[in-house]
Amino acid sequence: MECPMCYEFYALDRVARNLLCGHTYCTICLETMYKVSKRIECPICRTKHEPNVKPNNLSKNFVAMDLASKHLEEQQAGPFNNQKNI
Repeated sequence: MECPMCYEFYALDRVARNLLCGHTYCTICLETMYKVSKRIECPICRTKHEPNVKPNNLSKNFVAMDLASKHLEEQQAGPFNNQKNI
């Protein structure tokens, strides 16, 4: 799974965070947005969150992180490791 803002896969340095509106973005994108405007506004639904809502205080999206981790494992394994023996 990837961040819909930067299109990078979620990872340990790009933790998926849930906004209060329900949309999910990586911590790096949210931190950049917060530094520029001192608040977070969802790019999809335009919900403006209170200025005290900081990226690291938002809950992690563990489902997105798990899916991204599995995708990375599959990429590292290569195309031939997923084939079944006949």
